Amino acid sequence: MKTKRLKKLLMGMGLSRNQANHMVKDQRATGSPRVSNAIYYYYAKRYISELTPDWLPLIESFVLGNAEEDVEDINKNEPARAGNTDEPKG
Repeated sequence: MKTKRLKKLLMGMGLSRNQANHMVKDQRATGSPRVSNAIYYYYAKRYISELTPDWLPLIESFVLGNAEEDVEDINKNEPARAGNTDEPKG
C-alpha cells in the first residue's frame, strides 16, 4: 500500500489531512521500520472506529514499534551489575 493511499484511507475515517500527515510522519520517525502501511492501517481502523466523532479531533498520533527493541534501548543505559560475586549490587 502506498503512503498516499494510507493517508486517504485515514482521512476517510474522519481524520483531518493534518492529523493523517502527522501520524504517518511520526510513524516513520519513531516507529519500527518493519511496520508496513497495511499493518498501520489495520490498527488505525481497529482502534479509531471504536471512537465517537467527538474524540476524532483529539487524536494526535500513535506509533507501532517493536517492544523488544525498546527493551534493548532501555537496558543499554543501565549500569552493569555484579554477577555471582560478593560485591554489592548497584
